[in-house]
Amino acid sequence: ARPGDDAPEVTGSAEDDAPGAPREIFIDRDPDVFADVLRYMRSDRLPAAAAKDEDRLEDLKAEAEFLCYDALSMACDAAIDAMRAAEAAAAAAAAAKVIPEARNLIIETQAETDDYGDDASIHVPKGQVLYVVSAMLIISQPLQDLFNAQRRHKGAFLRLEACGKPMILVQHWLKSELGGFDVMHGIRLCFSGGEEEEVKLSSYGLNFQINAWVGHPSKIP
Repeated sequence: ARPGDDAPEVTGSAEDDAPGAPREIFIDRDPDVFADVLRYMRSDRLPAAAAKDEDRLEDLKAEAEFLCYDALSMACDAAIDAMRAAEAAAAAAAAAKVIPEARNLIIETQAETDDYGDDASIHVPKGQVLYVVSAMLIISQPLQDLFNAQRRHKGAFLRLEACGKPMILVQHWLKSELGGFDVMHGIRLCFSGGEEEEVKLSSYGLNFQINAWVGHPSKIP
């Protein structure tokens, strides 16, 4: 019988028409896929092996649509959606565990001759640190002029504030006999950004150029 062009093709024998005789129907389909159809019909649930295999579910869904078996088709859709959602969640969790590469920063602070300049703020996410490698004085005029201009302190200072606590990171007292000598200070200290995820740097007397890294400690060279 062929009720329509898209309907399953079935065949039977004339003996099936005898009163009381068992009716046999032959469906010309893939026996492996149809076995999963039968398992669903018997238990009202997808076979465990099929529920874990998206390709197998797609084949089973195609079979269900061919047989106009809506309940099985919807069960396949639900299983495919659940599988893809689980894969997406697993991928997101794996991506969250990937440690990003550290960022190298060159930070310049702006100072006043007799005061601290504006803060330079560095974003330090939780789980990461600011690793200050070095700080170099930026000297753009003769030291004698600076020495004369700084009437009170005659020095240059680099201040750092982390987790709400300020500290002097570098102190350098200017000496007129230094001439144009650039002073490099090796620091190599780590600082957390705390709850605010921020570290602030400011300088007094002279500008500083700071070489630093931000990242997970395992990624900082």
